Amino acid sequence: MASFQEAVGKTELWEGGYSNRPDDSGGETYRGISRKNWPKWAGWPIIDQAKNEGGIMLPLDFKLDENLTLQGMIIDFYHTNFWNYDGIEDQYIAWKVFDLGVNVGKSHAVKILQQAVGTNQDGVYGPNTERLTNSHLSGSLATILRASAEQYHKQIVVTHPEDAVFLKGWLRRDDA
Repeated sequence: MASFQEAVGKTELWEGGYSNRPDDSGGETYRGISRKNWPKWAGWPIIDQAKNEGGIMLPLDFKLDENLTLQGMIIDFYHTNFWNYDGIEDQYIAWKVFDLGVNVGKSHAVKILQQAVGTNQDGVYGPNTERLTNSHLSGSLATILRASAEQYHKQIVVTHPEDAVFLKGWLRRDDA
């Protein structure tokens, strides 16, 4: 069965510190948590205080990373909002779907998985999706899942050409 701790450790390597780029449709973001999508996240007041005190260093923020309270809030947030994959037998697949969820949203990540396993893409992770995921031999689903993620990201650029600046990084993450 898949381990959240192992998955979150790998995802943390991809999620940088603070970002507020005008060309990023996600807007203000800290460690993959966008204020636009998660305005009530409990970590925003800590980040706002650091900004007011001049404690944000772009592009990465090391002072905030030392804040253990904030780190705990991030891990709890990831677990609550993006993890539901204890029942997946292949740790890599569980991590990849979790990581995609942090990157593109849980529903989109599940749709990518559902496309890869050949079932209805409703974005809801349930027993059928899990059964189909676990029916693949260990390692056999990874290539298909990565290709589905790449297809998803390339389609974003087709519909939102302004996001092309992010495609290379998305594809690198998809291929990990």
